[in-house]
Amino acid sequence: MTIPRLLLGPLLATVVTTPLHAAFLPDTGQTLCDDGSNTLVACSDANTGDASTMPGQDGRYGRDPAAAAGRMSKVGGGAAGLDYIKMSNSGTYLPATAPLGAGATDWACNIDLFTGLEWEVKVSDGGLRDVNWVYSWYNSNPAINGGVAGVPDSGIGVGSDACFDPARCDTEKYVADVNAAGLCGKSDWRVPSKRELESLLYFGGGSTSHPYIDPNYFPASSNFGGEVIWSASTVSSAVFAPDGSFAYANGLNAWAVSFSFGGVSSVHPKSVFDGPTNVMLVRGAPF
Repeated sequence: MTIPRLLLGPLLATVVTTPLHAAFLPDTGQTLCDDGSNTLVACSDANTGDASTMPGQDGRYGRDPAAAAGRMSKVGGGAAGLDYIKMSNSGTYLPATAPLGAGATDWACNIDLFTGLEWEVKVSDGGLRDVNWVYSWYNSNPAINGGVAGVPDSGIGVGSDACFDPARCDTEKYVADVNAAGLCGKSDWRVPSKRELESLLYFGGGSTSHPYIDPNYFPASSNFGGEVIWSASTVSSAVFAPDGSFAYANGLNAWAVSFSFGGVSSVHPKSVFDGPTNVMLVRGAPF
């Protein structure tokens, strides 16, 4: 699969074609290794080689160390092995210095050149896509909602001023509203899968790093009002009868990802009782 891309910098107008790798996740951003005493240091044979006490650590392999050593060519920007290009509200490519804004030529989305996914970039302007708005999980499609649709928002209880339009504070309505607005010139935005959200996790700042996402390309996403981000993926939790026999997979929870804590949660109920939370949309071939 290929897409045309603008090569930023001195060759801003040059169009290149680069393979996408949607079947794989990007690297983690971690370029250091544990020295055996819970201290992160430069990776070497001594601390991560085959004969070491902690062999094969992530920081020594993959895109991140290759980028740090200058062995990997990137088209766009981003920390370590990440490779993003900014996109405008109208869908054009932008330089890395472009600011967020509501204008047609202002930055509003990113394209991940490794996965081929395009991502909504949250803002802090009180508008439709403000980072502080929260939503109940709702998907009316029985083919993909795991048998539990979640809670639609009617403006009573769920919404109560939790998002831009208090009567439309569920994920399905948010998708519809963003698509109606034509974010970045597109109208096929959707709630991402758990795996797609995981592709944004970035651990390059060490164990005390916050946020766990590239702050230069997702500047507001460490400050989500609801702490975790909804995925479209249902948790298929096995439920057992009192006698120990299998009963059913309940589908009551949805997977969520936190860029504040760098983790994935399976304990976020689709019901409103645990409170609504944030959503950040994606478009592109699902994986």
